[in-house]
Amino acid sequence: MNTADFEKLPLPARTMYAIMCFERYAAFVYAGVSFKPVEEMMWQLVDGSEPVAEASARYLDIIPENLFAYKTYAAYSEAGHDCLTEEQHRILRRVLNPDDWNLNSMMKQIYTLAKAGASADEAADEAETLACLENITKILTVRSIELPDLRQLVQDPSDGRSEDADDPSASAVSDDGAEDADGAPEGSAAKANPAARNVNTVPKLRSAFGAGSNSFDGTAVKSNTKNMFPAFSASARPVVNANGCKWEIAEDPESCSIVKCINSGFQKAVTIPSELNGRPVVAVENSAFTSQPEFGCMAIETLIMPDTIRQIGDDFFHGCTGLRHITLPAELECIGSRAFRGASRLESLTVGDHCRSIGDMFCTDAVSLRSVTIGAGVEAIGEYSFYNTPLLSEFRCDGTLKMLGYGSFWMNKFADSIIFNPLTEMLRICKGGSLLYRYVKRNPPPRLFFDAAIQYVYDFAFGGDAWHAGDGIRDIYFPGAEIIGVQAFKKVPNATVHLSAARMEASYGPDYEYTLASLCAPAKVVFDQP
Repeated sequence: MNTADFEKLPLPARTMYAIMCFERYAAFVYAGVSFKPVEEMMWQLVDGSEPVAEASARYLDIIPENLFAYKTYAAYSEAGHDCLTEEQHRILRRVLNPDDWNLNSMMKQIYTLAKAGASADEAADEAETLACLENITKILTVRSIELPDLRQLVQDPSDGRSEDADDPSASAVSDDGAEDADGAPEGSAAKANPAARNVNTVPKLRSAFGAGSNSFDGTAVKSNTKNMFPAFSASARPVVNANGCKWEIAEDPESCSIVKCINSGFQKAVTIPSELNGRPVVAVENSAFTSQPEFGCMAIETLIMPDTIRQIGDDFFHGCTGLRHITLPAELECIGSRAFRGASRLESLTVGDHCRSIGDMFCTDAVSLRSVTIGAGVEAIGEYSFYNTPLLSEFRCDGTLKMLGYGSFWMNKFADSIIFNPLTEMLRICKGGSLLYRYVKRNPPPRLFFDAAIQYVYDFAFGGDAWHAGDGIRDIYFPGAEIIGVQAFKKVPNATVHLSAARMEASYGPDYEYTLASLCAPAKVVFDQP
């Protein structure tokens, strides 16, 4: 995706595309949480149901840096705000995350796009809107989240209408997540051309990764299984016997995915076939190896996977306490959330160089895990990935991480043995030590100079519980830093952090100075590095 692609979109359609990106981000990062209240307000910016000025004023109040400025609704009201009801204020504070600066940045840029879309001076807003879209798509790309198809929003030059514009059934969206008559996912944006539709139907344009259909009540919803595997139809579920197990599969014309493994013989060693029904097996869907006893997966101690598999869904071996050995595919590209959570007998794990992203709670509570190696391709690892792994003594990550989730190394022997060692100066991980996880040097000097190899200063890097000696630090230099975690400088209140303006703008967009001032607080920040 590049600037030339976005230039094809009229300004209102650019806002729509940004909202579709947000939906995918929310569904990927916050699986199981309904962002429908937020998304409803986003679509009201472009659906024509009210003046843009009114919709924008209400939407501006829900951007995290504004919403969380008032801890209570009373404080919000006393400040002269009246766009949100008390119930809306409560729900939105529960749904949104004030520490997720990617989410905050996306929401701010959607506001900017919406205001530009309502402007009469399209030429003046051209550069700003293109920059917003580039920043938003970069956030998704870093996490290896598939971008929406831009062609869904490009006007058909032949008559300005989509093929289904006159067919009411073509844009119908069911309330229970059912598919449309032609097999398109619920609310698929591919059902019509939003730039040509009646504006009152725009809120129904949801990406395949949308957050569900709950009303504005803030209730959590389960992630839609088909969202991660949009290519496969749910209508046909053949069951194939192979390698001593029954395999329920979903097919498309060229490949298939494993929906369920039925190990009725309770085999201890299982090999996933590389081909079923004459189609290569390219994915393992959510909960395919369930801990429910009737499926027999709890008995599996050794699992061998073919290199044809590119994707593993959520809850892959969640709670399957028998697993001890697994061979992950060399060509594997992404792993969903909770893949090995509670796999209490698993001792070692190697992820290949082609894997780009790993979901939340990857190995949480894998209490026997001793060794983990993650290849050079990984860019994102989710929250609590190695939480409560008390025996993990060997950890190696050869990738350059751009996102490491909160709590990833809590109650983890590998990190704790280094951080709590009195002789330790710092803990760095990833390729070339590019991620500074913690700085814990006792009696540190007043000025700290770090090499340019450090690109990511992780959450609480100067604020962990193992360290209480930061008051005397005055200057901290990070010439190569591109990402700053939340409260990274919590315990150096008297310090000034020295960063590169060019690198920060590339990562956080044109409002980087404001964003970094918040991320570095209580330390000050200056941008004087090359």
